[in-house]
Amino acid sequence: MAKTGTKVKRIKANDSEAKKEVKETKKAENSSKKPKISKYAAKVAGVEFKEKKVKRKLPKALAIIIKPLSIIFKPFAGVGRYLRDSWKELKLVRWPNRRETWKMTGAVIAFSLFFAGLVLALDGIFNWAFTTIIK
Repeated sequence: MAKTGTKVKRIKANDSEAKKEVKETKKAENSSKKPKISKYAAKVAGVEFKEKKVKRKLPKALAIIIKPLSIIFKPFAGVGRYLRDSWKELKLVRWPNRRETWKMTGAVIAFSLFFAGLVLALDGIFNWAFTTIIK
């Protein structure tokens, strides 16, 4: 029994145009199953991401030149990794829109004014108390 909504197309051996169409349909189905996301975004989302890296050997002349340089610049590799990872994190941030920004700005201003008033009131009370005690 066939699923509802699926089309069955019969292909003859010499029907090359129909074969191309079927291949294109299969490609479209395969591409829709695998979303293209970065390795870091997949890690954050919890999606398994397999990427094979092909490691090529350097020519000997280049390896001889790079070896001392790698020793010199090795302490800076951590800084580069930190900057690269920070940039990846910034790409994942959901930045607020204009309305949300103004709401948060208003909340910060209100909070600051409230505590400024509180500190001013406590300063006035303590000033009055100490001048009363000293006189």
